[in-house]
Amino acid sequence: MSPGSPSNICFVNTNNGWGGGEKWHLDHAEYLTEKSYNVVLITRKNSDLHEKAEQAGIRTFSMHVRGLSFLNIYKISRLYHFFQEKQIEVVIINGPSDFKLVGLAAKLAGVPNIIYRRGLAKPIGRNFINSFLLKKAIHFLMVNSRHTEEIFLEKYPELRRNLKIKLLYNGVQVDAKSVLERSPKKRSGKFILGNASRLSYEKGHDLLILAAGELVKKGIDFTLVIAGEGSLGPRLRHMVREQGLEKHIVFNGFVEDIPRFMEDIDLYLCTSRYEGFGYSIAEAMMAEKPVVAFKTGSLPELIVDGETGFLVEPFDIALLAEKTMTLIQHKDLYTRLGKAGKERAVVYFNKETQLKKFEEFLQEEL
Repeated sequence: MSPGSPSNICFVNTNNGWGGGEKWHLDHAEYLTEKSYNVVLITRKNSDLHEKAEQAGIRTFSMHVRGLSFLNIYKISRLYHFFQEKQIEVVIINGPSDFKLVGLAAKLAGVPNIIYRRGLAKPIGRNFINSFLLKKAIHFLMVNSRHTEEIFLEKYPELRRNLKIKLLYNGVQVDAKSVLERSPKKRSGKFILGNASRLSYEKGHDLLILAAGELVKKGIDFTLVIAGEGSLGPRLRHMVREQGLEKHIVFNGFVEDIPRFMEDIDLYLCTSRYEGFGYSIAEAMMAEKPVVAFKTGSLPELIVDGETGFLVEPFDIALLAEKTMTLIQHKDLYTRLGKAGKERAVVYFNKETQLKKFEEFLQEEL
């Protein structure tokens, strides 16, 4: 921590589930805590993030936030006094509901640096409270991809002139030794395809199942392992049974050890309808696994088509299956794309590098 730089930092993420945004807040709160910053994390009590933060020794402050919580005088007052009492100098807010409530309370409390960290690739609604906070309260918009920035500002083009915007990619852990060197796999026999993401509409698992069906028609021997939980789980399992793909598709549920998951697969498939960043894509690349994905959202910022994997026009299931088959059948191409993906991930999505860039941002730009 540099003399004169902000030292009292508050992260805010009251989501109940676990995803990329929650992982980002935990990683950065833990990093700054280890660097002797005074860090507190506002979470929903008993949420996954709350429990992981407690285990990591990060101070927490619990609050339940809903869409209209910004109208709750008690909650505004509670946050107002908390920010003043703790002399909070920086607030980093995550989701839309947190943005309204916490952004308003932080503005009233005079917090000098209010940052809206946006990881969701959806436009923000144009309404009075959003307009007020974006123009009068927020000091920085932090985004995890240029695509997220573009989508966020769709309804607020005028903000490009005045709102300070900071791009910081998500970071993933770099292993000291290449995965392919550590645990070489035989490329004959059954290929293991993988996907790790929340079982929700935007992740496109229904399209992934259809792509698996195309591979079966082509006579490819494979197993597709899907890691993740979500509201669409029962419907997707029913779809697998309907398509007669039970022998080819396995649902693993929530997987804690994603690096191990990436080690155990051969190839990563992504059929997301939209992506703000794509943590699992970067994690697959870091594990030297080529990625075949639809060309949606931020994915062109991660994957270089033909060099680190393949990007397919949305939502061409037949072509996605064809590109997957190409990598299965051509070992040299598979290996070359995997190694190039690892090299790119180390340069652009190295967790340690991104954490240091975040600290430099606090020290030099606030």
